Amino acid sequence: MTAEISRDPWAVLDELMGVEVVDMTEDGIGPVAFYGRCSTEDNQDPETSLG
Repeated sequence: MTAEISRDPWAVLDELMGVEVVDMTEDGIGPVAFYGRCSTEDNQDPETSLG
């Protein structure tokens, strides 16, 4: 039994998980969305808010 050693561990993980790798395009990454929130100082809980 011979083992094939890959230089790219991510390729091995992709194969194990069944992930299909696609070629990158020059058109950018496409539409992007961001969802975030910001509390005012008056509405923050000082114990659970990140400093």
